[in-house]
Amino acid sequence: MNEEESKNANELLSRLLECEEMCEMSISYSLHQRGDFAKQDHIKWLQDCTDVCNLSKKYFIRDSEYVGDTLNLCSYICDDCAESCETFFEDQQMVDCGKICRECANACRSAIEEQMDEDIEEEELGDKE
Repeated sequence: MNEEESKNANELLSRLLECEEMCEMSISYSLHQRGDFAKQDHIKWLQDCTDVCNLSKKYFIRDSEYVGDTLNLCSYICDDCAESCETFFEDQQMVDCGKICRECANACRSAIEEQMDEDIEEEELGDKE
């Protein structure tokens, strides 16, 4: 792994961890706020986002063959969780959570694109041999 790949890997792991932690905190926050914040659908999005970020982080660290699939799923769930959080646009905690979820989704998509580029390069090298 070259220096740029290492930097990108650290960035992805930081985003996954940050999103996981923010969603975990936002679950407690939302339940404490009650009302619409504590509705089952919103809490489920936060839980799903927490779980998929944790799983994606683990798969990435151990270089699982399913990491691409997991990161893809993570990007979708993070976007959906952000959408749920953004409905509370007057609440700073939810605004921050939505922003972090969007950043994580983008980091997942970037990692997938980077992996696809590496796979193409490896394939081209293999064809030349």
